[in-house]
Amino acid sequence: MWQYNSIKISGEIKALYENDITDTLLLQQLAEDLNHHIRYEERVLFPFFEKALSESQLRHIGLTLENSHTNKYNENYSDEFWLQKK
Repeated sequence: MWQYNSIKISGEIKALYENDITDTLLLQQLAEDLNHHIRYEERVLFPFFEKALSESQLRHIGLTLENSHTNKYNENYSDEFWLQKK
């Protein structure tokens, strides 16, 4: 299921780029599929890993994932909108 959802979501993103990025129905489907995928990871997959793997295994996986990402985006936001202002 998880693998299928990843492939489906990738296909939907590709379809948006190749066709019409403003296709409302496709955008709604992508949003719904992405939401389901994220909830599955949060509620099922990650709790399973947390129970099945040791702290050092989780740390190793985290570092491996962090090092594998190639960030093409500038994440130096001047307005940190996600932080609450005092």
